[in-house]
Amino acid sequence: YPDYSCPCEEVTLAGATYPQMDGAYSLIKNPENSVNDGKPVYQHNTFTYENKPVYMYSLSQYWLVGNDYTSGSAFQNTVSAVDCPNEIADWSVTHACVASPGESPPPLPPSASPSPSPSPPPPSPPPPPPTNPPVGVTSPSPTPSPSSSPPSSSPTPPPPSSSPTPPPP
Repeated sequence: YPDYSCPCEEVTLAGATYPQMDGAYSLIKNPENSVNDGKPVYQHNTFTYENKPVYMYSLSQYWLVGNDYTSGSAFQNTVSAVDCPNEIADWSVTHACVASPGESPPPLPPSASPSPSPSPPPPSPPPPPPTNPPVGVTSPSPTPSPSSSPPSSSPTPPPPSSSPTPPPP
């Protein structure tokens, strides 16, 4: 694609009208079709419709997803005259660049000092306190201790008095 320099050989479409159209599309050899104005054409990596490949392509002032990159009939389209699909504002098209054969990544700039290694993550917070009492500590128990008397089913009478009660007047 001598007239267009899209950044990547592969793009990924997400949120397509039909979910099966989502996924990775790879740049194909320029079909030299005049309706595409020389813009790139991408082919879905895995999905076909009626045994035909599915493409992402430009046609006039549109970008389309369909199975004939020479046709305005498509599964979805958007008005956009951008050169590359990752620039389409209405669609979620991302790219994970794969270097073209024969290309190498640009050299890294020289660094005056080695970059420090990243600092370790902060320590984890302490665990919450235990819900059971620690060993050796007993929790209050609803059962009576051996020193207490068992509950009786009838009220306890008052202790006898040492002095006689005076008779009522």
